[in-house]
Amino acid sequence: MKIYTTLLCVIILICTSILIFKFVNPHIGVSVFITGLTVLMYLSLKKTDNGTMPSHNLPKYLIPEKTDTEELVVAMCNEDVSWIDEHAHKYKLVTVYNKCGKVVKFKSPNVKVIESPNIGTCDHAYLSYIIERYDSLPTFIEFTKGWRPPKGEYHNCLPCKTDKEKHNELMSFSLKDYNFSNPVNSHKKGLSKFQTSKYNNMGEWVKDSEFLTEDIYKRNTCNMIYGGQFGATKEQIINTPKKVWEHLRSQQKYPRAEVDHFIERTWRPLLCEYKYNRLTDMLKYAIYFPQFHQIRENDINFYNGYTDIINLRDLIIHKKETPSHIELPLTSINDYDYVKNKNLIQSQIELLKKYDIDGFATYHYWFSDNTITGNKMIMENINNNLLNSDLGDKKIFYIWANEDWTSSVLTNNKKTVIKNNYDDVNIMEHCQYLMSVFSNPGYLKFDNKPVFLIHHLRMISNSIISKYYNILNKLCKEYNFDGIYLRINSDYKNIEDIPENIRDKCYDLHPQYKNPDKYTQKGTGISYVDYKKYVDELNLYYSDIQSIFFDFDNSARLLYNKKDRKPTKCVNNTEEEYKKYFNKIKEKVPKILLINAWNEWGEKMHIEPSNEKGNYYLELINNHLNFSKIPKIIHKVFIGDNDIVLLNNAITKTHNSWLKYNKGYELKLWAKNECREYLINNFEKDVIDTFVRLIPYAYKTDFFRYCVIYMEGGWYSDWSQECFEFNLLERLERDRKHPLVTFKDRCGYKLDHTKNNNYINNGFFGAPKGHFILKEIIQKIIHNVKINYYGENRLLPTGPGLFGNIFCKYYSPVIENYYESNFYYIEETQIIKSKCDWVLNNDFPMGNSYRELWKKKKIYANTT
Repeated sequence: MKIYTTLLCVIILICTSILIFKFVNPHIGVSVFITGLTVLMYLSLKKTDNGTMPSHNLPKYLIPEKTDTEELVVAMCNEDVSWIDEHAHKYKLVTVYNKCGKVVKFKSPNVKVIESPNIGTCDHAYLSYIIERYDSLPTFIEFTKGWRPPKGEYHNCLPCKTDKEKHNELMSFSLKDYNFSNPVNSHKKGLSKFQTSKYNNMGEWVKDSEFLTEDIYKRNTCNMIYGGQFGATKEQIINTPKKVWEHLRSQQKYPRAEVDHFIERTWRPLLCEYKYNRLTDMLKYAIYFPQFHQIRENDINFYNGYTDIINLRDLIIHKKETPSHIELPLTSINDYDYVKNKNLIQSQIELLKKYDIDGFATYHYWFSDNTITGNKMIMENINNNLLNSDLGDKKIFYIWANEDWTSSVLTNNKKTVIKNNYDDVNIMEHCQYLMSVFSNPGYLKFDNKPVFLIHHLRMISNSIISKYYNILNKLCKEYNFDGIYLRINSDYKNIEDIPENIRDKCYDLHPQYKNPDKYTQKGTGISYVDYKKYVDELNLYYSDIQSIFFDFDNSARLLYNKKDRKPTKCVNNTEEEYKKYFNKIKEKVPKILLINAWNEWGEKMHIEPSNEKGNYYLELINNHLNFSKIPKIIHKVFIGDNDIVLLNNAITKTHNSWLKYNKGYELKLWAKNECREYLINNFEKDVIDTFVRLIPYAYKTDFFRYCVIYMEGGWYSDWSQECFEFNLLERLERDRKHPLVTFKDRCGYKLDHTKNNNYINNGFFGAPKGHFILKEIIQKIIHNVKINYYGENRLLPTGPGLFGNIFCKYYSPVIENYYESNFYYIEETQIIKSKCDWVLNNDFPMGNSYRELWKKKKIYANTT
């Protein structure tokens, strides 16, 4: 009933009741009022205007938008499920798994009842649906129990029916609910058996369930999804192999057992975590501009010999940046020519290799109409040279720069025409040409699909986009590829206007400097992009491809443009803002990060070395985004009164735990004399002198761990630490957000109560070989020893305070993982434990105390 109708009825009821009460009989008047009010409440609650039950009687996720590709799956056992008939018309199909044998009948023709064994709670029913429908799943599926969850249990479905960006937003509750230290809560939830079972963590269950060969637990200690209610897309489900779902269902053999709680924990890793690509797998491709040589088209459209480098040479401007004579190398700026300088391209490729950038995304210039030379491909020889160079493991792919070269936009010549006519003949000719390019072994493929990007989406109609996709996909399969990996730059285009079959294949190329957010300086006409504001307002969505830029100034590009176009420049682009941009990339990690650009000198977008800044941008990217492999070696150091490694059964057991749970790793133990010999053989005299002058054994151990991890890479673990999670080191390396794996330090928080405490525990960390952070730490300790530095507390000369302060100079001060009490945790789940001193017993002379020596100001030996 509508609200105004209800109010009118209430008013009439009140008036009628008063009249009966006053003039007929008071008892009858009261009865009429109560009866009428009851009827009105019933009518209001029974139906909404569209004939469905009102929303507040059901969980919100059971009120979906109308869609022909959505299904509902219900796991029931003796509940009242009469609400299903009221809502069945909203779904293509409703599948009810009847687990308790209760006879149920539904009026709606699209409700299907499947009799199911009463095992494994609701998860068994959901898994059965996934397995049975794996090859014919709808676009979106909602899973729910037959009864509404009681108070204290959370529910929500994935809000991805309309917004693909929010696939990951499931409500979940913390693993604190499963913490055995809270037995009241555990008992209330019926989980005491779960806590005391033989499985004390997910790693143990994965091992016992033969999951070691399955790469599904990307974060097996993450917060869980409540198994009763959630939603998922087809893509999320089929991303996991069918055999994994079958294996999960086979684990459930009883109506309710502790294994069900582990099954419950798998939904989020399996359905959500694939959305987050790992930084260790992210590919970095620099956009490559192949223009720097003389071509006939530019001679006619501008001036004889035109290139952006000539413009840059002639440009008189403050803070101009020019290609490095040393790194490339060049005799002068005129030597930056891809045709005249035969070594230039290979020099650029060697820099790619040196800084671990995965390749070039080079602009591809194809035009159907060219009135100057008739050539459809412009700058083809440079792109061919790139593909046929000594690339090693680097790859090339194309970005089609399909913008017309017309006098109204790009050129000074009103008579020439270089443009694209998107008719069927030209499209097919272009696609056929691309097949020869894709077949080159140096061209990038994902899953045997050539990667191809379209740069100017605004130049093409929706039907042409679809046609390109369909033809390229078909031709690629004919050429023994598995299809085309097509992505389109959504700049200047409403994504809702993009054809549905490629809507999820978009990316944004930054900077979008032609948007209205830039501001113009009065009197000059020069426009500015505020980098700080740009990054602060940048809202990245989940996409296979993201982009980053560091600067912009198209003064050189426009130097000889006759249309008197004023340049656009970038301001407030500081290193702090670059770090913020990096952090945004890390939050929504793409498969490919496009770096704009390698050599766009005409727009001051270059990471290629310059005479003015050297290798600054390459070093910056390397420091923040180079996630080199961490070698599979675990270093443990024991420095005491003796010069040998002493072991007992307890320590041997803790050491063996690292090899037990981390297959394929090597354990290396170091004693004092071995540390000294290693430093003598691998470092300069000042490093050796520093090691000798440090009196506390703990400080010597600190210093040596940095030195050995810097030289060899790998993991450092304190002598008495025990590991008890499967594949811990592999997972930590895989999921890191910084090149180093680090943890907060609890002791530092006790000693230093400043607001921005950044102490890092140096008793357990991992790093690739030769990382600059460790080098700076080593240099800082050498300096501290030379000046007899003590600092405000005992952890600053060599320990967690020094480590954290240097780390946070370059990376975000927020270190998500933390150390507490005697345990290391990741998201509240215990992963390793440090044994107390009693495990050392009398076999291990503990030697000196760094605490006492620091208090007495006796941590440094006198120089000789």
